Amino acid sequence: AYRSGQNTAMDRLQAQLGSLLNRPLMEDAAAKELAEAARARVDVLRSLLRTPAVVGDDEYERLLKEVFYATTKLLGREPTAHRGPESEEGWKVAGFQATAPDREFRGGGLLGLHCLLHALEHHPATCAKLLEGPFPFAAASINMTLVAARLAGVASADDALKASIGDKSPQNAPRDCRSLLATSHAGFFEVHALALDALERARSDVDAGAMDFMGCAVAAREEVSLLLSHAPRDVEALKKLARAVPRRR
Repeated sequence: AYRSGQNTAMDRLQAQLGSLLNRPLMEDAAAKELAEAARARVDVLRSLLRTPAVVGDDEYERLLKEVFYATTKLLGREPTAHRGPESEEGWKVAGFQATAPDREFRGGGLLGLHCLLHALEHHPATCAKLLEGPFPFAAASINMTLVAARLAGVASADDALKASIGDKSPQNAPRDCRSLLATSHAGFFEVHALALDALERARSDVDAGAMDFMGCAVAAREEVSLLLSHAPRDVEALKKLARAVPRRR
């Protein structure tokens, strides 16, 4: 009986040791799977960033139409077609510098449109504030798309040169985004929305004018970079970090 009990205890110990010995292998496998998922997501996002906005392209026109309608709805305007003379005033009121918005999306490719649409649909309050000015809405959004893309490892340094705020992204930023990007595209879109919100608060804090865009954009980039340094595991964790940022009353 003693030997049987001893064997049972030894078996339990062996099982525990086996579990402990296998854990690093399991953790390594999980980390590898996470990294591969994030890398695949980055590849898709990078492809969207480098896919140009081409007039007449079905996907581009669909996204552009949805952005126009979402902006029109947010502004409380009567909807019109997103193309043609009747749309020109709508694009202008929506904060686009040109009556035809196509040139403005060249910097961010189709990714810029996806980001803008996500912000309009999921963060209308932030967009409404930005639409009041003084920064051109489209230009602000595309710049923040490039900020998010650089921080997440989606954009290269050459891509970042398209933004007006330079390239000073921390080396470990893509690694800190790994878990966030592995879950869904929404993780990246929320980084962009977070950058837009930080940009608007930076503007509001100092009552900045149109010529102060660069300073506010740099402040937004630094805030988002700091939040991402906490390596949020998913969108909810990122939102929780964002809610902890002190706000001026």
